[in-house]
Amino acid sequence: MEEIAEETHERLNQIHEEIFTLEEQTEEALFTAQKAVRKIDNLTDELAKERQRIQELETQIQQNQLETELAKQEARLANERIDNLIQVQQSSDFTAQELASSKLQKTLQLKADEAKLLAQLNILQQSHTTLTEELAERE
Repeated sequence: MEEIAEETHERLNQIHEEIFTLEEQTEEALFTAQKAVRKIDNLTDELAKERQRIQELETQIQQNQLETELAKQEARLANERIDNLIQVQQSSDFTAQELASSKLQKTLQLKADEAKLLAQLNILQQSHTTLTEELAERE
């Protein structure tokens, strides 16, 4: 009888140890799962912020392209006005040398403006390409 009681007692102790071990493992698994959920939440938030930033940059690029197009149209109109002014000046008392100098000066100014606009357009295109590549890498 004493042997049965001792064996039962040992068996109960073993079962208690197994239950305790299982409880510890369960708590560790739960902690790990909670930690993983927090990390996923953080990464999701970061991704949403990056997508928003990219969207804002794409909107800015589109706005800059529109502004560049408007500036090109204004430059074309300015060229037309200059051509008209040159025609008026040609019909005036200006000498050929004064006319050529004036035309050259205005042409140089317009070329400088055009170069500036083209440089801005190139920068915008490079920014757009970089953003597209960054977005592709993150996804």
